[in-house]
Amino acid sequence: MAAEKKIITAFLALLEEEGYDKINVSQLMNRVHLTRTYFYQLYTDKSELAREAFFSLVKTYLIGVSQAITANGTANQESVRQGMQFINDHRDDMQLLMRVQNGQFNLLTEFQGRIKPSSRMKSARHD
Repeated sequence: MAAEKKIITAFLALLEEEGYDKINVSQLMNRVHLTRTYFYQLYTDKSELAREAFFSLVKTYLIGVSQAITANGTANQESVRQGMQFINDHRDDMQLLMRVQNGQFNLLTEFQGRIKPSSRMKSARHD
C-alpha cells in the first residue's frame, strides 16, 4: 500500500475513534510509522489531508460512474453495480469526512460550493 493511502486510511480510523479536532500530525504519523516531515511534504496541514481523503473518494466514484456509460449511451450493468458497491463500502468514511469542520474549514460547505452550478451553467440551461 502506498504511503499516501496508509496515511489516509489511518486518518479515517482516527477520525472515527477520536474526531477531527483531537487528531494531530504526530499521532497520525506514528500510527503509520512515518515522519512528520514526510507528512508536510505531502500536505500543508490536516485540513488538506481531509480534503484529499474526501475528494479522492469522490473522484474514484465519479470515474467509475463515467466508465459505466458505454459509447452508445447505455449503462454497463456491472460497472453500475461496482459503483453502488463502492458507495456502500465507503459510506461511513464519507459521512465522517462530511462532518469535518474547524474554524474556517468545513468540508461539507466546501464540497457544496464546488458542485454548485456556476451562473453561466444556469443560464445555458434556460436558453
